Amino acid sequence: MEGDELCEACVSFEPDSQTFAVMQKSGMVLDGRYELQQFLGQGGMGQVWRALDRRAGREVAVKLLSRQSRNLAPADVQLAAEYKAMAMVEHEHIVQVYDYARAQIPDIQGGGFVETGYYTMALVPPPRVTVEHLIRRRVLSPLLGIGLARGIAKALEALAEHRIVHGDIKPANVFVVAAGEHEAAQSHALLSDLSACRLPDDSQRTVLAAGTPSYMAPELLDDVTGRAPGRVSCAADVWAFGALLFEMLTGTMLLPPAGSTPAEVVAGIRGRMTRRHIEERVATVKQSARLRALLEVCLQPQAEARAPASVVASELSPT
Repeated sequence: MEGDELCEACVSFEPDSQTFAVMQKSGMVLDGRYELQQFLGQGGMGQVWRALDRRAGREVAVKLLSRQSRNLAPADVQLAAEYKAMAMVEHEHIVQVYDYARAQIPDIQGGGFVETGYYTMALVPPPRVTVEHLIRRRVLSPLLGIGLARGIAKALEALAEHRIVHGDIKPANVFVVAAGEHEAAQSHALLSDLSACRLPDDSQRTVLAAGTPSYMAPELLDDVTGRAPGRVSCAADVWAFGALLFEMLTGTMLLPPAGSTPAEVVAGIRGRMTRRHIEERVATVKQSARLRALLEVCLQPQAEARAPASVVASELSPT
C-alpha cells in the first residue's frame, strides 16, 4: 500500500506486471484505435498508459481497470463515474478527458480475453512532475506553492459548482506542468485522479477508492471507515486543500501517518483532528498571517464552518 492510502478492497493487490509485459509485447490496441505504448503507473483500482490515438494522430493517456479490479463489480461503475465527473467539469486546472468505452484485453489468469472499461484523457507532458515530487525534493518555493494552490482552488471551485466531491486531494494527484523553482508564473497545476469522487446523484454507489487518511476531512474519514456514515459534501475537499496547502508551505504533512496497521494509522490521524491540534500546526506556518487565517478556515473540524471553495479561490487571487 503506497503511503497511507486507504483502499480496503485493494490493500493486498500487487501490480500485475505479467499483464503489463504481455500487453506491451502484443502491441495492444483498444478498439482498433488506441495503441498502448508505455505503462505510466498504477493505483489501487486502475492503470494508466501512454497511447497513440491512431484516428486522431495524437498521444493520449488511457486509464483502464487493473486485472484485480475487474473482478469487483463496483470498480467498473466507479471508473465510469470518474470519467463522468471529469467530463462534466472542463477546466484549465483539471486534466481533460476525451472518450469512455469498453474493450477486450488479454486475460492472463483465465486465458482468452476479458472485457474492461477504459477512458482516454489528455497526456500530461514529460517529465510529469507532481506536487509530491517537488515537496520530496525540497524545491517547492512558497511563491511557486501559492501559485499552484491558486490553480487547485479554482479547480475545486469548478467541481463544487457541479456538486462533485473529488475525495482524494493530495500532492500526488496534482501535476505541475513546466515546473521549476523559478518559474512560478509559468507553472500550471493540473488536478487528476477522481477515482474516489462522489457525484450529486449517486449517494448509493460504493466508492472503492476511499482516499488517503492524512488528507481526508473528519466527516469523510468517519464515513469511509463506517464510524459515522453520513453525507459528504464539497467541504471535504476544502479540508484536503488546507492539508495540501499546509504541506506545500511547510514541507511537512499536517497529519503524518503513524501506526503499524491501517486501523492504527486511521485512529491516530482521527485522534489528532481537534481544533487545538490543528491550530498548533497552523501556527508553525512562517508565511503571512493571511495564509494562516486561510488555513484555519479550511481546516475547521466541522464541515459547515469551513469556507466554500469559491472563497478560498478568491482569497488566493492576486491583489
